Amino acid sequence: MLSTGAAIQVASTSNATNRPSPPREAKTIPMEEAMKAQPSSYQVMTIKRNHFVSRSRRFTRPDDVMVCDCVVERDENGACVSPGCGANCINRLMFVECDPKHCPLGDKCTNNRFSTCRYSPVSLLPPNAKGYGLRTNVALKKGDFVMEYVGEVLDQAVYDQRKKEYKISGSRHFYFMSIGPGEVIDATRKGNLSRFLNHSCNPNCETQKWQVGGELCIGVFAKRDIESEEELTFDYHFERDGDQVMRCLCGESNCRGFIGASSSEMSDDTVLQDKTLSVESYDPAVHEPKPVMVRGPPELAASSTSQRRASGDKQAS
Repeated sequence: MLSTGAAIQVASTSNATNRPSPPREAKTIPMEEAMKAQPSSYQVMTIKRNHFVSRSRRFTRPDDVMVCDCVVERDENGACVSPGCGANCINRLMFVECDPKHCPLGDKCTNNRFSTCRYSPVSLLPPNAKGYGLRTNVALKKGDFVMEYVGEVLDQAVYDQRKKEYKISGSRHFYFMSIGPGEVIDATRKGNLSRFLNHSCNPNCETQKWQVGGELCIGVFAKRDIESEEELTFDYHFERDGDQVMRCLCGESNCRGFIGASSSEMSDDTVLQDKTLSVESYDPAVHEPKPVMVRGPPELAASSTSQRRASGDKQAS
């Protein structure tokens, strides 16, 4: 989870009524004080697919569907000897999911992990200085699909508004991930367990962008073999806002010291100095409200199907 110890800027107002109000001044409130007022828990709506806040979902036109040339390999007895649409599937190699209506292998196709939510079993890790984390419940091989990173897809204007809202509320963690030009996934209020993946300078997972049914989706994949119960991490490649950056707490031998920059680029003026960033001052009971994952209404998960039936296929740009 992205975390920051920056102070919150709250505008103060004047009570005078018969004279012009003086310029509004920013009052600095330490993040530690703000976080003590945080609730003990908060709800996150569990969703299976991205929800589009600023526009409608796109769908691939039939003429634009990419059809692979895979065949089912069988032994002399007619039994399948390899999964359909496996590692050599042209669509899979191009990071495109097969369309179930057009794939020549039909229900034998396995290049449908996003649309079928075929995720690896994972569970939450108790909070530490980085916040909550995510671990795998089974051993993973390099290249295994962990899960899709889902949330609300925002345009730039809504994204800027959300950032201000979360900072004013005293949020320590942010769940934004860029999905394409001018669009960002926000998993703060709606998402799945992938929102708890922490940053590492030596990660065991990576993100990949895939075309799924006319939309770009972000998948988390194992970067190397991973043992059961091991924490899952990826490199945020975080782009800082303004002149301040966040200290990295991954603890790896190759730690860059900061998220989104190297130590050689930093000066004392650019580093967030709030003491809540230190491991010694961190108290999970105070600083980490417990996330409560609640299931979203069934109609949200099926919204794409009903939307397609109502309006027909829309051209994917």
